[in-house]
Amino acid sequence: MPKAPTTSGTTRTQTRARANTTAKKPKGATSPKAQTNSAEMDPSEWRQSKIPNGQTISKGEAMKRYRLKASDLEGLKFQRTETVVVGRIVPMYLYNEQEVERKAWERHGGPEAFDAYLETLRKRYIAKHGNALLFPQPRSYEPAEGAVYVVRLAPGPSSATDYDPHVGRSPKLLRIKQEMPSWLWETCNMILDRDDGFSVGDGIGPGLFTRDRDREGPMAAALKLAKTYPPRPVDRLPSSPALDNLRAILDEAPRMPKNHEWGEDVEGMEVMHHAWPDDDYTYEWNSSYLDQVFTALIEIIRVRGAGDEGWRSARWEVYDKYAECVSGLSYDRHEDRWLDSAGHWLDGQYTVGGRDILFAISSRSKSSVGKQYNDMLPYRTSQDVPSVGLM
Repeated sequence: MPKAPTTSGTTRTQTRARANTTAKKPKGATSPKAQTNSAEMDPSEWRQSKIPNGQTISKGEAMKRYRLKASDLEGLKFQRTETVVVGRIVPMYLYNEQEVERKAWERHGGPEAFDAYLETLRKRYIAKHGNALLFPQPRSYEPAEGAVYVVRLAPGPSSATDYDPHVGRSPKLLRIKQEMPSWLWETCNMILDRDDGFSVGDGIGPGLFTRDRDREGPMAAALKLAKTYPPRPVDRLPSSPALDNLRAILDEAPRMPKNHEWGEDVEGMEVMHHAWPDDDYTYEWNSSYLDQVFTALIEIIRVRGAGDEGWRSARWEVYDKYAECVSGLSYDRHEDRWLDSAGHWLDGQYTVGGRDILFAISSRSKSSVGKQYNDMLPYRTSQDVPSVGLM
């Protein structure tokens, strides 16, 4: 972002005024240009603010959008509150935005001078970035008809349908989206949106991840997790007896009810109680149903092989069903960590026994045919390599 010109008690408007009044004048004489600048500096003649009364803005956003320094905000009243950034509770300072705008006008010599300053920065910004993201400016300064100044980092047709609210104005989120598989980008943002809804319902606030900058940390962590996933097939495999058998079994998958008391029995599920590190419960498809799933996967490997026309693609159908019915991707904002409880369905062969516990904690260990299935997989997932969905 272009930096604001440094000044020492003098605005750019005042500097221009001096440049135009260098000739000596009789004492008390005032040039027409100086009179105009004097009018611009008269606060009583400044226009009305478009910002609604009572609207607040955080300290960081005030400095970013109005190009102010921390020292410019000294003397303004503020409200101290808290917010969550990358899983941490941090203090946040809210200022009256009309007062912040007034400070920007004072610094630059009036509202028209501030407009001209923003326009200069906007032109530099677009020239530097090409076509990428929205120019950061106060929201009340955006065109009233809803038009936006858009620059795009990646080449492509400009269209209103290109806008992604989960990217917003953040170049970091745009880069993450470009590097992340689209299905994972959509899933992670859906989870953060859901957590936002929980935070509102629980009275925590207007949303933990509503603002672009609050979403950047979790999505950067998700990008690291993305490197553990194998390529997802674009299309589902066509019908075949072995695949149809697996799909029929998945259609009958036991699922967690939407409303249930945690720890209660669920038909077709095994519930396990854990006392450490916290008192909690884990749900899993029961051994009878897991036997059916693994037997169907074994048949696919035998008939269609373990390549893209067989197991490598079919495993994704089991992954999706498990994530839908039991448990899948989740985000722990306190630890800034993603965990995919369904990821083990995408893993290769585990080492059984010894120090490698991946087999023991996966669904394979809970089925009588799980080890047979594990031994048929085409490659080994080493304990030195992150398991899918784990970092």
